Amino acid sequence: MRHILVVANETLVGAHITRRLHELHQSEPSDVVVVVPAKGAAFDESIVQANDNLEHGLEAIKQLGIEATGRIGHADPMAAIAYALEKQPAINLILLSTLPVGRSKWIGMDLVHRVQRRFDVAIEHIEGTPTDTKPEAHVESLPVKVLVVEDNPDDLELAKVALEGLDAEVQVLASGTGAGAIHFLSEAASRPDLILLDLKMPVMDGFSMLEEIATSLGIDALNELNVVVLSSSNAQSDRERAHALGAKAYVVKQPDFDEFQQTLGSLVNEIVAQQVPRH
Repeated sequence: MRHILVVANETLVGAHITRRLHELHQSEPSDVVVVVPAKGAAFDESIVQANDNLEHGLEAIKQLGIEATGRIGHADPMAAIAYALEKQPAINLILLSTLPVGRSKWIGMDLVHRVQRRFDVAIEHIEGTPTDTKPEAHVESLPVKVLVVEDNPDDLELAKVALEGLDAEVQVLASGTGAGAIHFLSEAASRPDLILLDLKMPVMDGFSMLEEIATSLGIDALNELNVVVLSSSNAQSDRERAHALGAKAYVVKQPDFDEFQQTLGSLVNEIVAQQVPRH
């Protein structure tokens, strides 16, 4: 049994937490304690907001079938963690939620490393985004965001029609160049759930784009993105190179539209199955 302590500031009991808890619970049954360090008097606006966000977060966690409790804790996160561990010594994993570097006071306090040094408990640092401050972000990330990277207008339109005709709710994003896709990945507030990547593109082909994701963006494509190569090439060398660069799958484009749409539907359904259920 996994016993998890979630520590989040008053604005970040959000979707990134519920998604990660869902993944953990799938691998091993879990129970959860959420602590929100917050300062202020009982009726201060910040405390009211913290309580509202905590309630939303607990409701979403319980909908996953996970036993969850929570409380507003000491304003100092280290003190809040120490108190939680004292009261519940069975806790064996701490999920520490912060905003990204440059936007988080906790990262500026070197909180992640301080927790690692002080407490004999495994810790995992997860980053939220500004969208996770919204109540509606506490449950899941549907629709599935699919980024299609394809320079051929006809093939791009075909992929869009196929995706938009699926039963699942899909938001289709498109880039005609690898460079454009790299820019999107670097600027987007939240990354796409699925990237469909063509290999044969001018200037920056699919292979170069996968290399650029690692070198320029510092993203581990295999573990942080769902990149599926959609290529007309059935060459084994292309397949092996794409896998080596982080593509999770290599799919040869189907000339038959129904087969093509069925393949895309399977890829999207795989993403849906990983997501937190709706209310």
